[in-house]
Amino acid sequence: RRLDKAESYYRVMKTKEIKPNTWTHSALISGHGKFGRLDDALGAWQRMHADGVKPNEVAYSALIDSCVKQNNLAQASSLFEEIRSGMHGARPNAMTYTSMIEVYSRSGMFAQAKQLWNEMKEKGIRPDTVAFNAYMSAADKAG
Repeated sequence: RRLDKAESYYRVMKTKEIKPNTWTHSALISGHGKFGRLDDALGAWQRMHADGVKPNEVAYSALIDSCVKQNNLAQASSLFEEIRSGMHGARPNAMTYTSMIEVYSRSGMFAQAKQLWNEMKEKGIRPDTVAFNAYMSAADKAG
């Protein structure tokens, strides 16, 4: 499997004293998330911190999306609050907001989805088609 190869390359990088960067870790987090392996995505997140690498918007978005795919609202919300506070210098982007709108939609929490939709626009983050579809899905479920 490609993801197993990616993990293998990560281990080789470490043995050759090649420092994995944010993009390396983000790719691993995203890959695990796509296969529904949230625990492995969280493990990659922890390794990123252990490697002394600060997560950026891509890393946060990848892990939040992994949480959304597993309907883990608590973990997604916790990560979103981290990025929203500016921890590690990262800020939410359209992808991050879209993932949170989606998890709120899945959880039947339209008020929270609407609040994030409005916040995103107030911050000058332009919703894309995916964000719009997530928001419309939340509105549809709310009735």
